[in-house]
Amino acid sequence: MSNLIEAAGARAHTYIVLGNLEGVLSQLKDAETGQRGYIITGQDNYLEPYHAAVKGVGQVIDELRKLTADNPNQQRRLDAMQPLVASKLDELKLTIDLRKSKGFETALAVVVSGKGKQTMDNIRKVIAEMEDEEKNLLKVRDQRVSVDAERTISTIVYGIPLAFVLLAVAGFLITRNISDPLKKITAGATQIAA
Repeated sequence: MSNLIEAAGARAHTYIVLGNLEGVLSQLKDAETGQRGYIITGQDNYLEPYHAAVKGVGQVIDELRKLTADNPNQQRRLDAMQPLVASKLDELKLTIDLRKSKGFETALAVVVSGKGKQTMDNIRKVIAEMEDEEKNLLKVRDQRVSVDAERTISTIVYGIPLAFVLLAVAGFLITRNISDPLKKITAGATQIAA
């Protein structure tokens, strides 16, 4: 049972890592949404998703670092992803600042240059690699859960009847070991009384 619980916990851990990887992409998409809305309209209220994402993405990456602390491959990928995320956030901030100071056309020129798209594509590539590794771990962990579940079921199915048989044999032996001496004592007491 403890192996089954441990395997199920490892599987749940993998799902949490996958969720956080999706969270990084989601935060960056929110930042881009805010940036685009602001560039198009020039209205500050469109920057709300951007500001929330700038705060949130670092927290998600920190959580990923903790969750994958035991996996050197994932740590290396995070090391590669962090500067890409920082570069993407810098590019978004630059376009927002350009929109504020120099207008729509100047900010649009930076967006159209494709630098931000290339950075985002690189981030997606790193995240895809991390997801692939986590999905491979998930397959292994799913197999382990299945094996441990089968062992647990077998232990219960075969163990309980075996335990009853052993208890019955033990009860029979104890009863026999107690009743034989009692019969002898009873016979001896009967002879003495006669």
